[in-house]
Amino acid sequence: MMMNEDLSYLISAEFYDLMSEQHWLRRQEDFVRILQTHKPYAKRVVDVGCGSGKSLPLLQKLYPEVHIHAVEPSGAMRIALMTRVLGEAALRHCVSIYPSTFEYLKIDQPVDIILLSGCVGFFTPQERVRFWAKASSLLAPEGIIVVDTMAISSPLCVAQQQVANTRLGTQRYEISMSGAPVDGTDLMRWRMQFDQYEGEDLIRSHTVLRDWHTFGLDRVISEAAEADLYAAAQENNSVPTLVLKRGSASH
Repeated sequence: MMMNEDLSYLISAEFYDLMSEQHWLRRQEDFVRILQTHKPYAKRVVDVGCGSGKSLPLLQKLYPEVHIHAVEPSGAMRIALMTRVLGEAALRHCVSIYPSTFEYLKIDQPVDIILLSGCVGFFTPQERVRFWAKASSLLAPEGIIVVDTMAISSPLCVAQQQVANTRLGTQRYEISMSGAPVDGTDLMRWRMQFDQYEGEDLIRSHTVLRDWHTFGLDRVISEAAEADLYAAAQENNSVPTLVLKRGSASH
């Protein structure tokens, strides 16, 4: 039985930065290079599903005059997001937090960069159609969309593997993941295990199940084309990533 969505986010949010720490360390060099190459200057950025806001300090340093629209529908994630923004003076002046999905975001000026990192698989096909259409309509003439997918492009079985083993004070946190296809769909059901230890004693354990639509960059290119977006660049480094622009590839 799937866990209540709000409860699953509440548990995941507490452990999110622990779980994503190593991934972000591997990812951020590519992230910076992509942005500097394709959009060296930006004044308005929308970060869709920005989670706890790990990318925000980096964006502010890359673009000192930027205003960032941080879109995060999960209330639990927004606690961490708000804490990060309040804790850094530079972010207080340039980050606006939106407690909704991208679909309901209202911006009255063109956007230079739209980031969709680590969350496109949570969107249903219908939600993706609406996302590409709205993103295309919001982009400035030379604006870009940066979107990434999982390295897995079709559902398969993934054996349990540890993604974090971190000490904080006298305690240790272990996080592991496994995945399996949901029959007859493009979904994978990911099982995330969160364990907290005091010495060798397990003091808390949680399991969260999350579904992810599993596909590769080819499907992103095909869907985005329906909204007059084309792939200006394709990256296959730590994470498969596309840079999309408005118009046709011949422009």
